[in-house]
Amino acid sequence: MALGKGIGHLAYYLARGRRHIAEVNLKQCFPSKSDRERQALVRQNMVALGMGLMETATAWLRSPESFAHRFSIEGLHHLESAVNKGQGVLLLGFHFTTMDLAAAYLATLIPMGAMYRKNKNPVIDYMMFKGRARNLNHVIEREDIKGLIKTLRQGGIVWYGPDQDYGRKYSVFVPFFDVETATIKATARIARMSKAQVIVFRHYRQAGDKAYTIQLSGPLEDYPCDDPATDARRINSLVEEAVLMQPEQYWWIHRRFKTRPAGQERPY
Repeated sequence: MALGKGIGHLAYYLARGRRHIAEVNLKQCFPSKSDRERQALVRQNMVALGMGLMETATAWLRSPESFAHRFSIEGLHHLESAVNKGQGVLLLGFHFTTMDLAAAYLATLIPMGAMYRKNKNPVIDYMMFKGRARNLNHVIEREDIKGLIKTLRQGGIVWYGPDQDYGRKYSVFVPFFDVETATIKATARIARMSKAQVIVFRHYRQAGDKAYTIQLSGPLEDYPCDDPATDARRINSLVEEAVLMQPEQYWWIHRRFKTRPAGQERPY
């Protein structure tokens, strides 16, 4: 973790492109904060990302039992109840720095899989796939929606991240921190087609950087509804709620606002 912090401090100065993305995102989402407050949050975020890099390596290379004692978990009974009923679970996961470590631990308690986005770099893609496949019982590429729905209909639990920009074609514009944001519509469609429960998976690094918390919600009620915009806005509100718990641990280095409504320019 000390090495991760060091990497994060270096990244603040050397990874200027990613730092700029984080600065823009935070200005969009927290306009009421002062420049000094936002810059402090950017620095904290870079350090959290550096630690997240070490946590991801730990998840991919070590046995989850070696770090299981560092975790506490709330709401596991919601997943157990779905499994006992033979019902699939679309596990809504958001892109926080502890993502891979938390998923690896959760998979030791209950079998689960995950969707992933293929990386353009074949070496990174291989490492990412192999690292996750060693802990999860299935890893499904993002484009394989049929495979995802089949797994859910068979009673599987699958991590799914709805909080990134997938382009205009697949999205509807709804507020995210009061900014009109391209938000994927597939989340509601997958839940409807698979008849899976939708459960929110939140995870944080605790103060002191030596322990972690996982929070699992109960199944979302009245989701999906008949309106794609309403469903997408509900997902964004869940992401907002999770981010506000530990804003420095979120992946602010993703270009969340790269797809803009007609007539608006990208802020990056």
